[in-house]
Amino acid sequence: MKNALNTIATDFPKRPRPTKAIGTILNTACRMSMVSRDDIFSHSRVKWLVNIRHAVFLIAREYGHSYEGIGAFIGGRDHSTVISGCRSAEDRAKRDKVYAKYISDLRDGSAMINVSKIQAEIMSAPIKRHAFDNCDRIFIENDAAHANMITGSRNLMLAIRASF
Repeated sequence: MKNALNTIATDFPKRPRPTKAIGTILNTACRMSMVSRDDIFSHSRVKWLVNIRHAVFLIAREYGHSYEGIGAFIGGRDHSTVISGCRSAEDRAKRDKVYAKYISDLRDGSAMINVSKIQAEIMSAPIKRHAFDNCDRIFIENDAAHANMITGSRNLMLAIRASF
């Protein structure tokens, strides 16, 4: 019996030890995508965030981590969620060249230099006002009309609003 068990044990190759920590892969993905670790750990189903999470699942699996280990590390997920995420990432990479490039960059971490440069440009860029420049004026006019309707005095509401 013992001989049979040894034979069975030697027939199945052992999975190699992971060569890269899940935390390192996760940090790289966070920097590349400009999201926080909490975003990846969250249970949000926002598509772009799910795609990042699935890419982390796939790369961690390629580096030799178990499905259970990946799921436990990234938000306490079940191993079946990680399996599904890996399949989803592979399928999307086959269809979407940009996503395939993202996974490739995440795999070797080569995009980190470019990401740091992009982050520096974003942080140094002046804040631009959008098409909502007139919203403050519109709100004040609405408040004045509301104050006039309730109190009969247009200036009362403006004075109250100005005090805040």
